Amino acid sequence: MILKKILYFLFIAFFIVVNASTDEREYMDILTKTFQACEQEGEKIWPGFQLNDQPMIFFFNNGNQYAFGCTPSDPSKLPPFHPNFQVNGKEAFVINLDYGNDTRFLPLFTFVHERFHLHQFAHFYIGNVLEGNIEDYQNIDQLAWIAIEDRLLYLYLKTKNKDLLKDFIALNKTRRGLLHSSSIGWEDHQQKMEGLADYVSIRTFQIANTMPQCDSVEWILKMREKKSSQDTFRNAFKGRHYFVGATLAIALDDCKVNWKSRIEKEDISFADLLEELFPMNEKELKKRAYMIKNGLGWSGARSLIKQKLEEEEEKQKKILSQFEGQEGVEVYMGTPKGHMSSAGRHKLSCQISERKALIEDTSLASSQDQSWTLRFNAFPLLFEDSHGDRLFKLEINTSLEVNGQKTTLKNLLQGLEKEIFFSTLALKEPHCELTSTRPGMLSVDQGKIHFKFF
Repeated sequence: MILKKILYFLFIAFFIVVNASTDEREYMDILTKTFQACEQEGEKIWPGFQLNDQPMIFFFNNGNQYAFGCTPSDPSKLPPFHPNFQVNGKEAFVINLDYGNDTRFLPLFTFVHERFHLHQFAHFYIGNVLEGNIEDYQNIDQLAWIAIEDRLLYLYLKTKNKDLLKDFIALNKTRRGLLHSSSIGWEDHQQKMEGLADYVSIRTFQIANTMPQCDSVEWILKMREKKSSQDTFRNAFKGRHYFVGATLAIALDDCKVNWKSRIEKEDISFADLLEELFPMNEKELKKRAYMIKNGLGWSGARSLIKQKLEEEEEKQKKILSQFEGQEGVEVYMGTPKGHMSSAGRHKLSCQISERKALIEDTSLASSQDQSWTLRFNAFPLLFEDSHGDRLFKLEINTSLEVNGQKTTLKNLLQGLEKEIFFSTLALKEPHCELTSTRPGMLSVDQGKIHFKFF
């Protein structure tokens, strides 16, 4: 094992490196050159955004670590991703660059995407955002309109024909006129946060000129392809907004308008900015929407979505049947209040009602202060809601510690007659591990165990 200590810009950098792979060496070379370029060109990427203004740890599955502004940490305790991980008294941005590496260079874009989120949380105007209405994204007509909207933006990226932006505005305004207000706010927020973070990640490597052949259109479409593997609901509700926001940001650049300060500081959306650029009266809006519906195959898109929804419904039934057939105790695992970080991967995800099912999930979720961590390792099947609360089954003789006292799930089911308070909780089995010093309540209800954290 080799520990290298070097002065890197304003950081002391510690490298623990043994037998680095070609990808690893290239990734770190790109990142170090990108940090250097951003010192000079950062304002062109996004005004006020500093890519390397906090300690950072990059690590790989082989144990190699590259720590900037802090000392390396125990690799077994590093999460796949955490924006403010406590390392020797410092809050470090931690990321495993082997995660998501099935698409080459994608982990580097992910790093910038997540770093930009911290800038957004600190500087952007963010109003009171409610989650979108689920029923809006289970409506076949809405899903067909969404498919055509995405097709218009795809065509724009390929041709840069600005008349397609007017078509998009007309269709988008017509479709959103049928949404609940919470869904409109949700879409605007997702495009401003997630789509813009994708845009900044691409612009970073373009302007720094440190990644070979960093073509914005190619990378937006690659990122879109990664999200399009989701089920129809998750794609419409969440996944597509990365693509839409990034594409509209590029379109605003193409129109050469000053939009960045407005999207950051004002209560304004990409849809608002586009409508200002391309004002249309009601007659033109309706005419364009009608022409698009007939010209881009709305009925065909609707038929394909209907077929896909039917296939997904069968998949959902099989997943629910699989869960019901599993042996073990149902465990409802809540999450504590406050900022949480999570990262991971799974073989398959599927939205079922208000939860998503995750199959063969490998992930780690933690509170910002690491007082609560939940780790899954190839967990066969679990369900997660929008708050991060999870439902899964564990073997009835699974051991755990409640307030330092050892017990089993079986003992809890047999002996717990009322809700009890706990200050510490620990659970470990081959596919699931929880450690918590957060207080909470434990209860048993109809053969199911509930853990609620404060």
